[in-house]
Amino acid sequence: MKCPECGVEQKKDVERRCRCGYQFIFHARNAQGMTDAKFFNLLRRAGGNGQFYFSFPQLYSAWCQQDAEERIYLLRKKLAGVGVFLLTLCIFFFLLFGWIGGVLSLILLVGPWLLIRQYRRQLPPDLGTLKILLKQWQAGHGGGDEMLLIRPSLHEPPLDFSEKDLFDYGVERIIIVERPLLVDLLVKNGFHADQNALIFSRDGYPAYIVQRAQEILKERSLLPIYLLHDASETGMAMSEKNKLSGRTVIDLGIRPEHLEKMHFSMHCNCRETAIRHHWIFFPILF
Repeated sequence: MKCPECGVEQKKDVERRCRCGYQFIFHARNAQGMTDAKFFNLLRRAGGNGQFYFSFPQLYSAWCQQDAEERIYLLRKKLAGVGVFLLTLCIFFFLLFGWIGGVLSLILLVGPWLLIRQYRRQLPPDLGTLKILLKQWQAGHGGGDEMLLIRPSLHEPPLDFSEKDLFDYGVERIIIVERPLLVDLLVKNGFHADQNALIFSRDGYPAYIVQRAQEILKERSLLPIYLLHDASETGMAMSEKNKLSGRTVIDLGIRPEHLEKMHFSMHCNCRETAIRHHWIFFPILF
């Protein structure tokens, strides 16, 4: 058990506090293999080493990636061991029984195929388990990582915006998203300034942005409008509910038929997360 603060490896799994004073949250024996160091790495992976704000779906995506890397590493070790064993066995059979024994020993190559098939059948990490682990982490660290977005917080204009004027960057497009938390994710990561966009949710969050958007739309009839929604029934209906006559509306939302073509999202956990939380778009946007 490695300490995420000082990096010292603990010899006893029963110790709850490191020599440096760090209080451990997880024990691999009762946290389904999760440790403090692994969870800390998940937070760093999801947030780009503290550079970006991130949401729970991105944290789950990072866990899926980390789990896949660990499984591939173990698979390579197993294939290497089995390969050396089979090669030795083939040479032995060839020397003992001649070419017939060597040919028959090729049947043993089904071993690596079984290992690869077993790997491909493994399900991704459980989504509910990560929710439980996150609650434990937040309880032990007084709220957890400050870069992790839990709920919308832009109801009032933030005081720490880098721009002197919130709209000095110029508005070239408007982006309407389905979920309020996605507004926080894009705005806090500076996506609105990079893309010269006003971003708000379909239910009018945040209100001061919606008001500004209405004013700009009255002045600029050709301003393009983008929609970003989930691959769900409410998401599919979003484009119909946001009919703006005479406006250029571009639908960026993913559709169920798109998910059918994405083999990596066919597992139930990953598929459900992709439908509900837009994690497929995050690598594209940032």
